[in-house]
Amino acid sequence: MVMVFIVRDVNMPKLDKILKSQRAFTMIEITLVIVLSSIILASTYMLKFSSTKEVEFEAQFTQLLSDIRYAHELSMTGHINCGIFINNAGTYTIYENGNTADPAFNPADFTDFIINLPGGITIATTANGSKIEFDNFGTPSDGGGLLAADQFVVLTDSAGTTTRTVRVSPNTGLVRIQ
Repeated sequence: MVMVFIVRDVNMPKLDKILKSQRAFTMIEITLVIVLSSIILASTYMLKFSSTKEVEFEAQFTQLLSDIRYAHELSMTGHINCGIFINNAGTYTIYENGNTADPAFNPADFTDFIINLPGGITIATTANGSKIEFDNFGTPSDGGGLLAADQFVVLTDSAGTTTRTVRVSPNTGLVRIQ
């Protein structure tokens, strides 16, 4: 049988006292740090977007980008031709079955996929016939044949000061921000 003896050092009470004097952050301190960080974050966000119109424009651009990606994915998963059709300067439709008059189902609000842009935001495309269509392999065309070059969908505000562009690559159908 082995006996173990613990020898207590003479300086041990000093160490205990030092450890007891150190403490962790209190809940109030942590809450204060979170609140101050939130205020700083909110103020920098407000500096980036100086008006609600800019925020609305960015939201519409993000929606347009995801809608075109949705049409691309829908064509490959549904094995049908889907695309985006620019009806006029303020409206676009995500369509299916290769027919611009057949809007796809919008899973966001359970209606036809026709998007009316808010006043002051216009949309245009470089594609022939104002549409970019994807076949069941995700290859883009303008309805008359395969795309020979990148096609662009451009969103512009009414003042013409802010323009954002979505680029669709030929052959692959890669949808990305220009």
